[in-house]
Amino acid sequence: MGGAVKAALEGHGFRSFLAHEDLQVSEEWKQRILEELQQVDVFVALLSKSFVASRWCAQEVGFIVSRPDVLIIPISLDGTTPYGFISHLQGIRIREEYQIASLLEEVLFRRRPRLMIPKQIDKVRRAGSYRGAEALVRPLVPHFAKFSDDEVDAFAAAAAGNREVWDAGACRDEYIPEFVRTNRSRLSTARAAELREVINDLDLAP
Repeated sequence: MGGAVKAALEGHGFRSFLAHEDLQVSEEWKQRILEELQQVDVFVALLSKSFVASRWCAQEVGFIVSRPDVLIIPISLDGTTPYGFISHLQGIRIREEYQIASLLEEVLFRRRPRLMIPKQIDKVRRAGSYRGAEALVRPLVPHFAKFSDDEVDAFAAAAAGNREVWDAGACRDEYIPEFVRTNRSRLSTARAAELREVINDLDLAP
């Protein structure tokens, strides 16, 4: 499951660290792990009986809880529940690897939108197919109202600048109109003109 978590995070544009994959031969591993723990924004605890039995895992959790800015995501692999310093957190049991990506996406958008939104907008900008564009824009729709001014501008530019986005059915008919309704007052004249040029019937009236 650790590999699936790493792949899911990297798929969203995060640099991730998994000790048994990322440590190099002869590297001073304790120092490297400590350095990584000092830098992380998100800590995914894969809870299991082996995790509980590991003294190193317990020490890592103890270190992380001293950093209240870090988002801790407890995922149970075998029914083990959050314990000790993280016993106050709600965990979730995962039975199959395919569940990891959608779970992390939901939690990160809800708890760390400022991390997720810019990364997702960049993926929208680079979308390479209609269906792919729809899948990339869809998670952003519930968060349109939370966009910063810079994110409003970046999304409008991404949508207008990529035909795979503005010409995808759900994006053209639902998602982009919803974005405009939500953020019309914050759209610059230039960005509004770019959107109108590619979607002729888009309602940009104040």
